[in-house]
Amino acid sequence: MGQYYLIGSQNFSVLKSASESMAGRVAIFHLNPFTPLEIAGMGDQGWLNDYLLNPESFMHAPHELIPNLPSLNEFLFRGTYPRATMLPISELESFFLSYIQTYVERDVLLIENIENLTLFGDFFRLSAVLTAQEINASHFRKRTCTFLTNKPANGSICLYISN
Repeated sequence: MGQYYLIGSQNFSVLKSASESMAGRVAIFHLNPFTPLEIAGMGDQGWLNDYLLNPESFMHAPHELIPNLPSLNEFLFRGTYPRATMLPISELESFFLSYIQTYVERDVLLIENIENLTLFGDFFRLSAVLTAQEINASHFRKRTCTFLTNKPANGSICLYISN
């Protein structure tokens, strides 16, 4: 009696709206995006276990590239979320726009009171452009907030970055 399975990816909203503590009665599993081996249809045959069991044998074994992987550009463009790896390229833009709307915007609104979603969208895209650069929080805050507000770093987004 009283056993339920709740599945989905919106754990922020579930935990925030729970009327009582779920301590000891709930398990939350964080599922990672696909690995390159999973994308290639080879399951999760990781190399780490082989290495840990027999490092010497692993070092001398022939290693091959993973077959059936898309090109590096396509791999980076698609990302590793399961649905994105299966869709035709023509549908990816719609998928990622929906992802941003239904997941990122909603979860961010639960965490921080963002007053202007259009401005937040601009901030989000600018943050994406700065991906893979060395992180300097002061420089990032100055660059993104000044660009978005045409003023020195201020506003709720800018204050959130500074924390």
